[in-house]
Amino acid sequence: MRYAGILIVAIVVSTGLSGCGTEIRHTSTLLQHSNTMLVAGVGDVVLQLSKKKSLPNAFGKADIFGRTTPTGMVVVQYAGIENGNPVFYRSANIIETGATTMNSTGLWIPNVQTTNVSGTTYGSTGLGNFSGIATTTGQTYIPPKGSQAQQMQLGTLKIVLDLSDSEFLIIGNRKLQVLKANSSMIKYKIFE
Repeated sequence: MRYAGILIVAIVVSTGLSGCGTEIRHTSTLLQHSNTMLVAGVGDVVLQLSKKKSLPNAFGKADIFGRTTPTGMVVVQYAGIENGNPVFYRSANIIETGATTMNSTGLWIPNVQTTNVSGTTYGSTGLGNFSGIATTTGQTYIPPKGSQAQQMQLGTLKIVLDLSDSEFLIIGNRKLQVLKANSSMIKYKIFE
């Protein structure tokens, strides 16, 4: 009975804390170096962003432990020159994992087992009765249920950057600056 009370208190406290999270944040991580000159050949990836968001809790807020779940990827490849302008192909995918704090967290359940023992002994001093109680405590771990991710591939978009208008290509809040481009390679910088 004591452990049932502890379990109820733990559930109430964890429920209260889970509502205290902040808003869900969507972020992206650049997989190339930024603010430095980079060189790529035709077909090479010039910019790649890995996207993620805060793991949502039962109240639609961010996980208080800072856990995240992936939401997609953006890839930009260099494709050469067309009419003196650099050509890129941008592809992306969206991932919906369905992951939440509820299906991504295991559960520890306390176990209490009581054993009553009694009997009669016959010995040199005669007939005797005995009794005893043994209490065993432990825990059972229930692993997280998990979730099934769904991935949707977005179409590939051809981008021709008109250098007479701008030397910058904006992708996912990052600025790609073309320093030099020809039919076999590109020199560029990425700014965050």
